[in-house]
Amino acid sequence: MEQLHIIQKKLRDLLGENDRVTDIEKLERDEFVIDLLKQTQFVEEGDNVCADIKKEAEKTNLKLELLRDRIIDSTWNKMDIHSTAMRSV
Repeated sequence: MEQLHIIQKKLRDLLGENDRVTDIEKLERDEFVIDLLKQTQFVEEGDNVCADIKKEAEKTNLKLELLRDRIIDSTWNKMDIHSTAMRSV
């Protein structure tokens, strides 16, 4: 556990030093990543979660479109006159 605290302190020191250098010398935050395999796993997990959310949203949209079509068929399409506007002069 103590080794983890030492590594965390070293990382904080490096990030602090990185904030003090010029823009040319400055590193991006993701350039401090040591475990590239773990980073790749996190990115893949995030992509999978996003894909699941997208599928669920598409399914919900299809359900709502079907409901909209049914409502239009049972109301709007059965009307003799589809729209009338009244305006005051």
